[in-house]
Amino acid sequence: MKLQDLLASSANPKQLSLTVTGALSLIVPLAALVIKATGHDVDNATLQNIVAVIGDAVFAIGTAVSSIMMVVGVIRKLVIAFQK
Repeated sequence: MKLQDLLASSANPKQLSLTVTGALSLIVPLAALVIKATGHDVDNATLQNIVAVIGDAVFAIGTAVSSIMMVVGVIRKLVIAFQK
């Protein structure tokens, strides 16, 4: 099973699956719960910081994956071109 099959919706493969969407939606409330459980206050600024960090992480991971895919694609094209 490919990662794309796991991430894609079974109803519409062009959309993110409900499982992944639910998991991503759970991150902020779960982080707030953990912060409260450790005895700290959770205010809007804290939640905004959590969302910003998560957004930055998702952006960085997406950029890294896209960059790797591009480099692998270029290398594959060069290898195929020189084999002919």
